Amino acid sequence: MYELANRLEIHSISKDFFSEIVLPLTVFLILLKIEVDLISFVSPEVRVQGKQPYLSLYS
Repeated sequence: MYELANRLEIHSISKDFFSEIVLPLTVFLILLKIEVDLISFVSPEVRVQGKQPYLSLYS
């Protein structure tokens, strides 16, 4: 019985981990990709460099 309780606890922790960390991170990465695509679409200079869009943005 005690072992079962431990397993349930671990399961709920992993569920929290997923909803609190994995999901927001995924959304953040998707938004970041969309943003980079938009920036490279708007300014041709970034698109030409291609491999290092951040360098041209922040330098």
